[in-house]
Amino acid sequence: MSKRGCAMMRKRLFCATINMVRSSGIMHQGYHQMVERGMPQMKVLIAIGLKLLRLVFALVRDNALYEENYGKIQYKLAA
Repeated sequence: MSKRGCAMMRKRLFCATINMVRSSGIMHQGYHQMVERGMPQMKVLIAIGLKLLRLVFALVRDNALYEENYGKIQYKLAA
């Protein structure tokens, strides 16, 4: 993460990232998979923070609600 931009926003994004990788967080498994592959922990936290930033931006842009299993939802066709 570069030092450009608002320092307070970077700090809040990093804190949100740490909460996401805790045992009850939505990125807990992804965090441990990246660490097991050999990535440094700080680099993993930055990567997950960028994922979070893209996710939040998409939700705001589309005026949508977050669904945890978005890609896994199976819809039944009526016809």
